[in-house]
Amino acid sequence: MPERLIIRGKLFQLTSHMTWEYPLFYVFNFYFADSLPNINRTCKGNCRFRAIMNKVIIRKPNRLLNTFLKYSAGLVFKFRYRLHHENRDIVKQLEPPYLLLPNHVSLFDPVLISLHIPHPVSWVASDPNFTNPLAGFFLRRLGTIPKTKGVSDLDTVRMMIETLNRKGVVGVFAEGERTWDGQTLPVLPATAKLVRLLKIPVVVPIIKGSFLVLPRWAEKKRRGPVTIEYRLAVSREEAGKLSLSELQERLDKNLNYNEFDYQRNNSLTFHSKELTEGLSRTLFICPGCKGINTMYSLKDLFTCDSCGFSVKLTHRGFFETRRGDLPFDDIHEWYVWQLEYFRESLRKALMENVSTVLFDDRDIQFSTGYKTEKRKRLGFGKARMYADRIELELSSGEVLKFPLNEISGDNVVYRDQFEFYYNKTLYSFTFTGRPTSGIKWHHAVTFLKSQ
Repeated sequence: MPERLIIRGKLFQLTSHMTWEYPLFYVFNFYFADSLPNINRTCKGNCRFRAIMNKVIIRKPNRLLNTFLKYSAGLVFKFRYRLHHENRDIVKQLEPPYLLLPNHVSLFDPVLISLHIPHPVSWVASDPNFTNPLAGFFLRRLGTIPKTKGVSDLDTVRMMIETLNRKGVVGVFAEGERTWDGQTLPVLPATAKLVRLLKIPVVVPIIKGSFLVLPRWAEKKRRGPVTIEYRLAVSREEAGKLSLSELQERLDKNLNYNEFDYQRNNSLTFHSKELTEGLSRTLFICPGCKGINTMYSLKDLFTCDSCGFSVKLTHRGFFETRRGDLPFDDIHEWYVWQLEYFRESLRKALMENVSTVLFDDRDIQFSTGYKTEKRKRLGFGKARMYADRIELELSSGEVLKFPLNEISGDNVVYRDQFEFYYNKTLYSFTFTGRPTSGIKWHHAVTFLKSQ
């Protein structure tokens, strides 16, 4: 029996206990595997057929599909988003390999940016985007690289390096997630290490106006202009000369952007009949009574159903008071105040050794999975946050407990879907009632684990 087996570009090292009694189609199933963890997971239990993948030839972006999408769906996006660009010559004159590091605002960021990039881009995308068979089919053929959010993923780094080594272009949202409040987050430190290692230039596309066109929390998009400004953050020569701290500082400086500072200087209008629909996914604490989960939306009004505090969100993206006192006039300032108050409340609960429920949510669909695997429904019920654990109570009456010190990779995907790993299994919360904040679960877990 041969020691190695090559199947359509994938190289496998066969282990000594393998035999050819297994159906050949099972071998070919490895072609559709995304990464080694998924392969090993498939071969658990009674399955004796195992392999160790020494090297994977990452799928190159399909140029024909890339061009077709750019001049079909891409043009639709360009028209609907009233898309403009600044300093496009930077990417027109730059030869691959190089790294794209945009700010992350909406699901459509890769499409909007790729329209102006002369070379196919292999974007890094979170695992849940691959769980839909149709979406996964196109993402793989566009050279998209899967990434597990919230945890170190060596497979992702390996795929990025291989793509860049073959003179490709890789797009990474180095903040790690889409913005909730219009302010960019610091660049993840691993990004500067990758730039230093490969000595490649870095282009930072800053997407302006997109947060007010399609905020992460919103139900529907607004009508308004979007501009993409291209910045050469690090040249090829600088990538090999600057220290890690200098690279990190350079990347943070170029990626720093606040949508509301931009809006104050430009005063653009964004039209919609339902400007605040879904805002409670981001702003979950009332500034009036400090209640959690008490805010609700109605067209352009955002009101507390506990104390009656109410504001109006204008077409320029700023708040106007309708009832009560509001010490801030935009979503970012409210969000910053909210996180400080939320953390202080959690800190006080810990100091008082509170053993009761800190907060809870109902009408949740629970599911399980792993990386890019299709999610399996676990049940329907409610979730409770304690100082040391999360509890899920299913409609069947079963209660599942998850100690915080055994949880990893907690994050929020899409608009409000909270996820975490426990015992190498992904648990996911989908809120099925009125818009509910998944980000408060992430902030609570992060803070409580740090204490």
